[in-house]
Order: sequence, then C-alpha cells, then structure tokens
Amino acid sequence: MKIGKETYYLIIVLALMAGTALHAQEQPFKVERAAFSDRSFNEYAPVLLNGNIVFRSDKRLNVRTKNADERGKTSMNIFITRDQGEGNWSEPQLFANELQGVKDHYGPAVFNDRGNRIWFNKINEESPEDDATIGIFSGGFSGGEWTGIQPFQYNDPDYNFMHPFLSEDGRMLFFSSDMQGGVGRFDLYVCYLRGSLWSEPVNLGPNINSSRNEIYPVYYPDGRLYFSSNGLDPNIGGFDLYFSVRNVGEWTAPVHLSPPFNTRRNDAWFYVTDTSYSQGYIHSDREARIYNIFEFSLDIPEDLYVNCKLVEQNSYCFTFYEAGTMDIDTTQFRYEWVVEDKKFRQKTVDYCFEGVGNFSIALNVIDLLSGEVLFNQATYELDIEDIEQVYIGAPDTVLVNEPVQFSGKGTFLKDFTIDRYIWNTGDYNWVADTTVEHRYYRPGTYTVKLGVMNSAEKQEEIQKTCGFKRIVVLPR
Repeated sequence: MKIGKETYYLIIVLALMAGTALHAQEQPFKVERAAFSDRSFNEYAPVLLNGNIVFRSDKRLNVRTKNADERGKTSMNIFITRDQGEGNWSEPQLFANELQGVKDHYGPAVFNDRGNRIWFNKINEESPEDDATIGIFSGGFSGGEWTGIQPFQYNDPDYNFMHPFLSEDGRMLFFSSDMQGGVGRFDLYVCYLRGSLWSEPVNLGPNINSSRNEIYPVYYPDGRLYFSSNGLDPNIGGFDLYFSVRNVGEWTAPVHLSPPFNTRRNDAWFYVTDTSYSQGYIHSDREARIYNIFEFSLDIPEDLYVNCKLVEQNSYCFTFYEAGTMDIDTTQFRYEWVVEDKKFRQKTVDYCFEGVGNFSIALNVIDLLSGEVLFNQATYELDIEDIEQVYIGAPDTVLVNEPVQFSGKGTFLKDFTIDRYIWNTGDYNWVADTTVEHRYYRPGTYTVKLGVMNSAEKQEEIQKTCGFKRIVVLPR
C-alpha cells in the first residue's frame, strides 16, 4: 500500500478516537510533557545518544522558511536537544545537515550502542513522488558527518518499511511494514544479522500482529518488545501501548499497559532510559491534536522499599494444656477443654481457629457418671491478632505464564491508616492496588515487595513501610 507524502506527515495516524472504558489497575507513574517538548510542533520517537535526546519533528528549520513537501505538508526532520544538567535541555537543533529535507521527510532514527551507526526512515527514492512509500536507510559517522547512506536491502517501492529499532547487541532489526503476506495492514517484523547481511524479514505472527496496525517497536535485552496497536483488545484509545516477551523463540500474548501510559488518545514509543523500566519517554497526542514527547517516572518515595521485612505467615493454631494437672484417667473423672463450644475430653488439645478474634477457653473436670461439670479448673481469655506487618498473600510457587494473585488485604499495622498499596512484582512491574493479578514470563526466583503509605499534607508526615516475599517461577 502506498501512502503518499502527505500521509507520512502524520506517520500513519489510523487511530479511531472512540474507545470503551476499561477497568485497569493503576500504575504508580507520573507522565508529564518533557521539558524540551514544544506544543507548537509534532514530535516523535525520542532516543538517547551520548546523553542527549534525538527525535523526529516537523519543527521549522528556520523562522523565515517553512519546510514543506510538494503538497504543502510540513516536512519531518531529525532534531537533537542537549542535556545541560539539572533537568535543563538546549533548544532543539537540526541533528545533521546531511540528514535533512526541506521538501522531504527524515526520521525517526535509532543508533547502535556505540552511536556511530544510524538507521532512519525517509522517502523511498524509487517510488513515484505522487504515491511515495517509506524506506529504511542506514549510514555511519565518519569525519564529523553521517556518510555512506544505504537503503535497507529489503526496501520495496511498493510497500512501506517504517519505525526501525535496533536491538542493543545490534543483531536484530525490528520495524513495521505493510508488505504483502502480513496478518493485518501494518505488521511488526524482525530481521537477524547473519554475518554482514540481514536475514529475510520474519513476521512476528498473530500473537502480536492484529488485523489492523502495529507500529513503533522498541525491544530490550530481557526480551521485552513494546509497541503500539489500534487493533488489539483491550484498547481504550486510538493507538495503545502493549508489550510482549520473547521466551524460547515465542512471543507471549501482548500485555496492555494501564493508565497513565495509555489514554483515550494515541500513545506510542515506550522508550526507557534506565534498566529498571522506571523512567523514560513516550509520544502522545493526549493534550491536543498534536503529538508531543512525554517523560514518565516512577511516582513513589525513594525510600519506600528500604528495609523491607520478610513476610511471616500468620498462625491461628494453638496447643492447650494446663500445667500441674493431676492424672485422673484412672478415676471416674476426666478433664474437658471447651474451645468455641467444642468439647475435648483430654488433657492436651491442638486446635486451629479460623482467624483473629477474642475467645474464651475453659478447662473443666467432668464426672463421668453424671456427665456434669464437677468444677472449673481454669478459664482463659485468648485474644488473637495478626502479626503486625505488611502482608503479601500469594502462593510460594507458580508456573511461567500462569496468572498469580497477590493480595495485601492481610496487612495489619496499628495506628496506621493505609491509603496506597504499591507493588513491585520483582520483574520491573509496579501496580498501585490492594490486589494484583500478574504473570511471570521467565523461570526464576522473584522478590515481590509491597509498600504501603498514608496520605499527609507534608512529605515528612507520610508514614510508609514495606514487606517482601519470594516467589519461585517454574518452567512449564
């Protein structure tokens, strides 16, 4: 399918704005427009390069000249903003003079781990101007400029090859394409580096690709692939963010990201800037009908998970016995314990209560001939409380890709009103809710942490504490 230059301006915004409201568990992140983002221009797909940010935008190249293609649509180019410290960024500038188009379109762009090779999109020169397609191109940095620009070996003037993303080791190239033989309109593909050549594109299959559009793949070394789709279910907006995990050569069913990552508008490009998936960037039109870059970060106190205590199992089982009782088994008398209206004619009783509460326990001496209580030997008031701790209700062992329920409802803290339950599931997932359903996609031992806190007007008045439990995940 050819899309034409004017369609490229919006990077295939095929989203439908209507969506069905879905209940999703809150993720404890804040999402704010990035400090370098400009409400006046469309911005997409930021990446890190030597501590700076490179992104694609329709920002004007200069104030006097409007950069536009032959149909009057503002051209896209690659820009860079430089880190000036303390959260400040320089005014975005054109990334490279040799990679620009006043009447053409460039970007988005990604780089290898050394930052000396680039992969980017631009108009496929072999396609007709009035019915252009997009191709992937690459080049190297030498002598202070990007040189040796070559088209991707599988570019085809009849189809679009969009949104390249290179794996950290440089051996996998992901992209979106409408080439023939796909599952939907735009599917996600990957090519593997074999020596100096790329393998033929491999469609990621129906586990990921829908009958509609999957775009903007971002792949991480632990096997996670983030992408955007307007054809998967559930969906709350136009294009929503999802991730899948590559495990033993297979892709798991996509996981839909909860708010605040997904909105009723279009959201894409989940790009993290740390190894714990706790901060990074997306691009979205959530604030207006223009795409801007948003920064996300984990919104919890830094010390929430400091000094977590291992969760202990609450026990409601007791052994009742009375020191100093006489041996009366050879007489017509017997000892009888009364626990929750249950009677036990024995000197020692093992008994389990169903839970916490206040209970009266009696030890009587019974006349076997009359069946009556001869006298009361002892009476006790037993007050059972849970251990004062953050409690994690969960199985000790689960299987890969098996849904597991975590619950913090058993938490017992005196003089502490809990307003937020914040889970760290041990695999770079955070959820703010009392109970959580989660899946693990790789075998191993995971440390699940539950932090709880209350609300307070002053930061120093916030109470917080946490507990942890280890979960063993077994392969199927």
